[in-house]
Amino acid sequence: MDPENESTSSLDRNDTLFTRSYGESRRPYSSRLDKDDTTDYKKLYEQTLADNEKLKAQLRDTDLELADLKLQLEKATQRQERYADRSQLEMEKRVTSRPQYHLGGGMILP
Repeated sequence: MDPENESTSSLDRNDTLFTRSYGESRRPYSSRLDKDDTTDYKKLYEQTLADNEKLKAQLRDTDLELADLKLQLEKATQRQERYADRSQLEMEKRVTSRPQYHLGGGMILP
């Protein structure tokens, strides 16, 4: 056999083997999707939308609850401040209504 023909036929054989194996593994993308991928994207999208609506409703409820709690806290704080102010006024009244004494033993008149 001719060495030049032998190398050419060897290259042809390798090229044919490569093309066959490459072609088998490289199916068109659409056929791979049809066979390999059974994900229903429309269903996933609809489920995601439903989940988002549920989460939005929960967020609205939580926001309302937070606003209510802030209002309760503000009212409780105001009550506490009024109570503290009242207590302080009562103490001042007691102090001013009591007779005051000097260290020397005599009473100081208002």
